[in-house]
Amino acid sequence: MNNLTIELCERKNKCIINNLYPLYLHDLAEIRNVLPNKYGVFEDDEKYNNWSGYYAY
Repeated sequence: MNNLTIELCERKNKCIINNLYPLYLHDLAEIRNVLPNKYGVFEDDEKYNNWSGYYAY
């Protein structure tokens, strides 16, 4: 059996983690057969006009 370890990332690698969700939505769009909103973001509404809207800093 493999062991799995979860650790917090360093602040310098934060951008990698932050980009995972939008990239997941991009991949999922093919299965859901959806297009991005007018801003190029894969969300159901126009609330998010760029990726930075996903994150609280």
